[in-house]
Amino acid sequence: MQPKMQPNPSPYDPIEEAAKGKANAIKVIDEGCDVGAAFRHPILGHISLLYGDREKGIRHILHRREREIADNARLIGQVPRDVVLKLIEVILFGKMTRIGPKYNIDHDGYRAVLAAPAGDQMNYWLLTGFKVTSVKR
Repeated sequence: MQPKMQPNPSPYDPIEEAAKGKANAIKVIDEGCDVGAAFRHPILGHISLLYGDREKGIRHILHRREREIADNARLIGQVPRDVVLKLIEVILFGKMTRIGPKYNIDHDGYRAVLAAPAGDQMNYWLLTGFKVTSVKR
């Protein structure tokens, strides 16, 4: 008996993946849950969105942005949730740089940092992300 053939995945559409990723990001934020394979990157494969904690994941991103807004009057009116949604676009449309086992992805003034579980290079998850600011010395 021959193995059953798996159908080819649907053609890759970055706009569709962005919509899927943003919908799943909202689910993670609203429900405080993880979403595995939340959307697909053309090179890295599936990207998972983990709720995480104050050190990593979506909760970490929200917590850091809330602190930044509280500490900087110029940022009042910004919404931490919007940064998370922007990071989906960054991941899909940005320039990737591999840093050890992680990837930095930069786009439109933001950086997303992706990590993979040890030994698993096809299931990345969003570790952190932020607006990039240059520091002049």
